[in-house]
Amino acid sequence: MVSSLGEPRLDVGSGVHRRKSTANGNHCPLPRRRSSEEAHRMGFPRSMAACALAVVAFAAMACSPAEDDSAGLVAGTQSGKVRGSGSGGARHFQGIPFASPPTGKDRWEAPRPPGSWSGVRNAIDPGSACPQEPTEQPRRVVDEDCLYLNVTAPRGGRSRKKPVVVFLYGGGFTAGEASKYKADRLVRQGDVVAVTANYRVGAFGFLGLPGLKNSGSFGILDQQAALRWVRRNIAAFGGDPGNVTLAGQSAGGISTCINMISPGAEKLFDKAVIHSGPCTNTGNGLLASVGEVEKEGQKIERKLGCSSLACMRSKSAADVLDAVAKSHATVGRVAYGTPTLPTDPYKAVRTGRIRRMPVLVGSTRDDGTLAASGLLPLIGGVTHNSWPDVLKGLLFAPHDIQQIIRRYPVRTKQEGAGQFTAVQTDWGFGCPAAFMRENIASRMPVYGFEFADREAPKLPGLGEQMPSLPLGAYHASDLNYLFDMPTTLRPDQNVLSQEMIEYWAGFMYHGTPNRPGLPTWPLATQEKGFPVLSLAPGRGGIRPVDASSEHNCGLWNHLGRP
Repeated sequence: MVSSLGEPRLDVGSGVHRRKSTANGNHCPLPRRRSSEEAHRMGFPRSMAACALAVVAFAAMACSPAEDDSAGLVAGTQSGKVRGSGSGGARHFQGIPFASPPTGKDRWEAPRPPGSWSGVRNAIDPGSACPQEPTEQPRRVVDEDCLYLNVTAPRGGRSRKKPVVVFLYGGGFTAGEASKYKADRLVRQGDVVAVTANYRVGAFGFLGLPGLKNSGSFGILDQQAALRWVRRNIAAFGGDPGNVTLAGQSAGGISTCINMISPGAEKLFDKAVIHSGPCTNTGNGLLASVGEVEKEGQKIERKLGCSSLACMRSKSAADVLDAVAKSHATVGRVAYGTPTLPTDPYKAVRTGRIRRMPVLVGSTRDDGTLAASGLLPLIGGVTHNSWPDVLKGLLFAPHDIQQIIRRYPVRTKQEGAGQFTAVQTDWGFGCPAAFMRENIASRMPVYGFEFADREAPKLPGLGEQMPSLPLGAYHASDLNYLFDMPTTLRPDQNVLSQEMIEYWAGFMYHGTPNRPGLPTWPLATQEKGFPVLSLAPGRGGIRPVDASSEHNCGLWNHLGRP
C-alpha cells in the first residue's frame, strides 16, 4: 500500500551528538580555538599535556563571572544557574534540561521535572537527540537522556521582555532534533527569544499498549513539559512568559495543532504558527485512534519477547529500535481518544473544539515533491494504466478515484510524475491547511500563507531518490528563510527572508503579522474568500492568492476523508 508521506528526512546538520555539559562551579569556561561544532567533531584534548597547552594558550582570554553576568550569559532557572555563550548579537543557552531523563522505570512515563544543581551549569552544547534510526541523523541514536532545550536571546535590551517563540521540529514523529534549528537570524532581526526543544519520537514517544497510561502521547507530553518550563523560566533570559507563540513545521505543525486541542496545554501558549502540518491532514498516517496505536505496540512487545512493561523497560534502546524494525510496527502515530488528546483533531477543528488564539496556518507551493520523490521510485512511476491502482493504494474509494483522475489526468509517465506530485501537494498539504483556516476563521484571527519560492535552495540530501523531479518550493523550504540553515540565499531571497521575519515577529509581538512598509497580509475570512499571502522573492512576489482554487480544494473537501 502506498501512503502519503508528510515528512522529508532532512539532513540539515551534522547530527553529531555533543557531550552533556555539567555544573562546573562558578568559573568561566575557557574560550575555544574552534567552534563548538568543530570541537565536538575533533574531540576535546584527552592528555594532561594537551589540556595544559590549552590552558596556557587561552588563559589570557578567560572571562570572569562578573563579565558573564554583565553580558547576560548567566541566567537563573528554577533548577539552578546556567552559563551560555554569545556571538553575532545573540546569546545561546544550549542543553538545558526541562525534564528528568526518561530512562529505566521512567521510560514510557510522562516527563518528570528536572533535578537541580549547585553552582553554574555550562549551557554551551546541546544535548543528545532522542533515540531514532539514521534518517536525519548520520547514525542510530540510542541515548534516552534527551529532554533538553535551547534558548537563543538577543544581546542587551534586558529592560523590556521579548516575545517568545517555541519551535517544534518535524520528522514524522520518528526523527528530529531541536539543535538543528539555529535561530540567530530570527532573534537578531525580530528581537524575540527563541526556544527549540527535543521531544521523544518513534516507539519511545508514541508507544501504545493496553493498560499503559498515556499510550501514544509521551512526545506530546514532552512538548507540554517544555512549554511549562518556558512559562516558569524564560523571564530570566529576557523573554515574556505572558507572550508565547508555539510554532512547528510538519510533525511539529501537527503538534502545534494538537496542543491547541489538548487539555494539558491550556494556558501554556498564546499564539500558534503551523507550517505544513495542519492536524486536518487525514492521509499522512500520523494520527490514529488509541486502539490502533496499541495494536502496533503489541507487535513490538511480542518481538521483544516480553509480556510486561517491566520486561520492555529492561531492554536497551537498541533492542527497542531493533524490535520496531523486525516487527514492521507502525510507530510515530499520535493517539487520540486519550486524556492527552480526547478527540480526533479533524473532528475537533471541524466542530470548533479548539482553543481560540491568533493563528498563522500555511504550507509551501510544492509541499508534496519530497514525498513524491521518495515514493515514485518505489511504485515504479505512474502511467495511464497504473494511475487508478496508485490512487487505490492511497485508500481512495472507487467513485472518488474517478473524480481524481478527471481532475488529474495521466497520459504519459512524465505527466504521471507531475500529477502524482500535485496530488501529494494538494491532498496532503494545501487543502488540509485551507480546511483548517476555513473552519476556525470565524472563531479566531487566522492568517494564511503559502511559501512560493520555487528556486529555494535545497537542504543537503534532499531529492536524491529522484533527481529528475523538480523540488520547487518543497516541504520545509520555508525554514531556510526563518532559521540559519546550511544553505545560501541569493540577494533577492535574503530580502524575502527579512520580510518574512518582519511578518513573523510582528505576529509574535501583536497577534497580527502586518508591519509598516510591507504588503498587507489579509485576514482569512469567508467574506474575503479566505485569501492567503503568497511569499516569493522579487517585485510582486508577496501578494494575496486564492490557494483553495489553486490546489483544487473544492474537490478534496468534497471527497472528504479517504
